[in-house]
Amino acid sequence: DEDVAVAVSSLRPVVAYTAQAGWSRAEVGTAGGTTVAEGLSASLALSAELTLFDFGRRKLGIEIAKESVLATRQALVQVEQNVLLATVQAYVDVRLAQDVVALRQSNLRLITQELRAAQDRFDVGEITRTDVSIAEARLAASRAALAAAQGQLMIAREAYKAATGAYPGKLAPPPKAPALPRTMEEAQGVARGTHPLIRQAQHQVTVADLQVELAKANRAPTIGAGVTLRTDDEGLDSQSLGLTMNQTIYAGGRLSALQRKALAGKDAARAALAQMAVNVVENVGVAWANLAVAAASIEASDLQIRASHAAFDGVREEAAAGTRTTLDVLDAE
Repeated sequence: DEDVAVAVSSLRPVVAYTAQAGWSRAEVGTAGGTTVAEGLSASLALSAELTLFDFGRRKLGIEIAKESVLATRQALVQVEQNVLLATVQAYVDVRLAQDVVALRQSNLRLITQELRAAQDRFDVGEITRTDVSIAEARLAASRAALAAAQGQLMIAREAYKAATGAYPGKLAPPPKAPALPRTMEEAQGVARGTHPLIRQAQHQVTVADLQVELAKANRAPTIGAGVTLRTDDEGLDSQSLGLTMNQTIYAGGRLSALQRKALAGKDAARAALAQMAVNVVENVGVAWANLAVAAASIEASDLQIRASHAAFDGVREEAAAGTRTTLDVLDAE
C-alpha cells in the first residue's frame, strides 16, 4: 500500500531547507604586503520544486502502484485459502486417525475374545493347537496395527497443531458439505471468474500494459518549476524563481531497450494469465473427478461393509456349529 503513497508524492511539491555555517581564513595581497582576512559566515535557504508536466509519467506510476497492490491482495487471498485448506486437511486427518485407532482397538478386543474362545475349545479337544497359534499370531498383528495407527494419530495431531496453533481437543463432527455447481463446466466457470491466482495475473497484465505506456512517456521531456529564498548572517536576502525543461536526447539506446523490455513483459504477463487459467480449469476438472470417484467409493464401501457384516455373522455361527475353523472366523473378521 505504501508504494501508492510514494507514487502519489511525485505529484506534490518538494520543499527543503539548507543551513550553512563556516569559518574562512585567507591571505590577501595589498600594496604594503599581505594581510590575513578571516571571518564567520552563515546562510539559510528554503527551496521548493514542483514538476508541472511530464507527459503522464507520474500518473502512470500511480496506476502501476495501485494495480500492484491489487495483485498482491489477491496473492494474500490465495495464502489465506491455503492456510484454511491446510487446517481443514489437518482436522480431517485427525478425525480419520482417531477413527482408525478406534477400529484397531475394536479389532484387538474382538481377536482377544476369539483367542479366548479358541483356547477354551482347545481345552475341551474341539480344535488343535494350530488353531490357537493362528489366533495368537493374529492378535500380535492386531497389536502392531494398533501401534501403527496410534503413531499416525500422533503425526496428525502435530500437523493439526502446526496449522492451528494448538493440539486438537474433542473435535466436532464435520459440517455439511457446501453446495456444488450442477456441472463441471459451471464449476470451471466460477473458478475462471473468482480464483485469486487468475485475478492476480489479470492485475499483473494491467501492470505490464502500463509499463509499456510508461516506457513511451519516459522518452518525452519534463517541465518543472523551482523557488528559492535565501538569507545570510548579514541580513542580505535573495530570491529566485525559474522554470526548467529537460529531455534526454541520447542515452546509448537505454530508453529504446527499456521500451522493448516492457513490450516483452506485456507478452509474458498475458501468456502467464492464459497458462494460469489453463492450470486452474485443469485443477477443477481433477477435483471434480476425484469427488465423483470418492462418492462412488463411499457408496460401494457401504455395501461392502453391510455384506461383510452379514458374512462374518454367518461364519461365526458356522464355527460355533463346528463347520468352520478359527482361521475362517479370523479371516472373516
